Amino acid sequence: MPHTASLLCLEGEVLVEFTVNEYGQAVNPIIHESDHPGIFEQAIFDELENWVYQPGCVDGQPIPAQQRTIFEFALEADYLVDCQRRAELLHGESLNLVSDLVAHHLRAMDWLTSTDQTESLESFLAGLQPTYSGDLGRIEQFVLAHIEAWMRTISNRNHSAGQTLDAIHAEALASTDQTPPLHGESLNKLHQQLRENYLIVLERPRDGFPDYNQLLESVSISDDKVHAMVSQFVERPDIDSSPIDALVIQAVALIDEMFELLGRPDADWEVDEEGFVFDSAEDLRQFSRLQQDYIAVHDAIASMADHAIRSLDVYRL
Repeated sequence: MPHTASLLCLEGEVLVEFTVNEYGQAVNPIIHESDHPGIFEQAIFDELENWVYQPGCVDGQPIPAQQRTIFEFALEADYLVDCQRRAELLHGESLNLVSDLVAHHLRAMDWLTSTDQTESLESFLAGLQPTYSGDLGRIEQFVLAHIEAWMRTISNRNHSAGQTLDAIHAEALASTDQTPPLHGESLNKLHQQLRENYLIVLERPRDGFPDYNQLLESVSISDDKVHAMVSQFVERPDIDSSPIDALVIQAVALIDEMFELLGRPDADWEVDEEGFVFDSAEDLRQFSRLQQDYIAVHDAIASMADHAIRSLDVYRL
């Protein structure tokens, strides 16, 4: 979905004709009909470069052929509500600013997730230079400062946030061939590691992050419009916590209960290919309940994170 269409809440269909050449490539596209001319075309051209067809044949020889298809562009329902509200508030330069900030944010995400970083963090951050002035410039500087603080926080932490029970099981199973096995200090270490993977969310530092209330006081733009411009980059910037915090607290509490059971002196258990096995039926029922509750909470957290990522992915050209 083109980011301009996402910002303006534009959906629609485009009828395109192209040639399938003798190599099966889609070439020479022509737009015949479009609900929003100038909005979706480049995304279609980019997509067609990845298409490969089985070319037509005459007497055993591949030949070019014409093909028509309709591209449909639709926004997900849960995103559409926010998008419509934002489209009512953002116009002209404010819309251009948000589009530019989206590009910066996506580049930051790509840098953080890259496994082969050829550009240093300092070099990347040096490229985040503000270009707007006045109220829009202050909003731009706020978001860029938040992106910088966010990148420094993430890049300085060596955590694989979101480790699941599958990873616990895998590490526990691997440890059965070691001395000592997953008991005592090694069990405590795994417990602490898993807690930290979640607590990183609650312990995100405020130092270095710009103050949202100060931003509101420094501009003459309405609070609703400012929020529409920055909320895509700063989750609920008007409050100190996010909806995911409560789920994180639940996950940590369940982790503590599971490891308390595993570390209890009278708990008799082992780990095999299927998972954790307890001699006591009651211990097994208790651990299974905690495990199911934890998985439900973890899935809810993952769903929230996935929604946040998808809400940014719709901006990718």
